[in-house]
Amino acid sequence: MGSSSVIVILGASGNLAAKKLYRRGTLDEKFKLIGFDLTPMNQDEFNRHMESCVDPSSPELKDDFVTFSKRCSYITLNKDAGDDSFVELNKRMESFIEANEVQNRHFYMALPPNVYVAVSEQLRRNCYSDKGNCQIIVCVKKYTS
Repeated sequence: MGSSSVIVILGASGNLAAKKLYRRGTLDEKFKLIGFDLTPMNQDEFNRHMESCVDPSSPELKDDFVTFSKRCSYITLNKDAGDDSFVELNKRMESFIEANEVQNRHFYMALPPNVYVAVSEQLRRNCYSDKGNCQIIVCVKKYTS
């Protein structure tokens, strides 16, 4: 039985997340990345957002980015829809699973601290897998209003 990984970036439209999204050669070929945020974006807009953080003076990185972006997708969170956006997130992750494969899920929270608990509860209720590992990674950053 093989395994794959999905990385979900919660708060993917922010600068901090974008700077951490792409590092050449650091992720396994079988990983998928899902950006998840309140900011409405389509796939092309999300790709441009990520690409803006790639060093433009490195043609090698730009070429690698094309391959990288094919493994990425984006979901706009509807905060008024209750569990629906998280159910959609789970369906997207499940769509990446191949036959007899275990999927490890990593949730990277680049979010304000006041939403950690609510988002963690939504993830636990709707997105944890019975097979594979699930982990939440919290990015601590000072947020100002």
